[in-house]
Parts: sequence; C-alpha cells; structure tokens
Amino acid sequence: MRLRVLLMILFAVSLGGCNAVELRDSWSDTQVAETKRRGEIVCHAIDAYRTRNGKYPFQLSELQPKFIGEIPRPTVGYKEWHYDLIDNGRDYWLQVVASEFGPQLDRTSAEWSYIK
Repeated sequence: MRLRVLLMILFAVSLGGCNAVELRDSWSDTQVAETKRRGEIVCHAIDAYRTRNGKYPFQLSELQPKFIGEIPRPTVGYKEWHYDLIDNGRDYWLQVVASEFGPQLDRTSAEWSYIK
C-alpha cells in the first residue's frame, strides 16, 4: 500500500502542469458523473476480458483493441486511471489518479466510491 501511495505521489509530481486549485475545481458533479460513465465503459471491457479469458487483465492495455478500441480518460483529477488487481486476482480496483489530499474516485468490480 505504501508503495502504491508513493508511486501515485511521484506520478502526480511528474505531471507538474496542474496546481492544487485547478485539481480541486475540476471535480464538479458533472465531471464526476462523466468520469463514472467513462469508467463504466472501461469496467465493461474488463468484465468482457474476464468472461473470455477466465481472469482479469493484468493491465488496462490488454483490453485493446479486442475489448475496447480506446480507453476513455477520466475528466477529473490528473485525468489518468490507475488499475490494480486485488484479492489475489479475484477482483480489481480502478481509480482516478488524483492528489491524496483531495477528492477520491474509485471502483472495484462491485461499485463506485466517491469521497469529496
């Protein structure tokens, strides 16, 4: 878990072009809803991959091009997805890369979680 947080911080710092005010202001209800809609497209492709292969993909790029032509980007946070397999590959975690001090939006195979 600590490694994941460290990697997310390093990724956020490397982006550099966004400041904290821009990130906070990008989390409107409309943009969160659009990100969830785009995330559902990704999740449907993940589920289709699992149905076909009997397991979840190791990384999102494995979905292309057979299960999804292009992976739609989030409209909030740093506008990137972070994807991990959890529970020994029995589930997955799809998260919007964002500041650890701001809103968080993520989803397992079961449901979305949004913390403002």
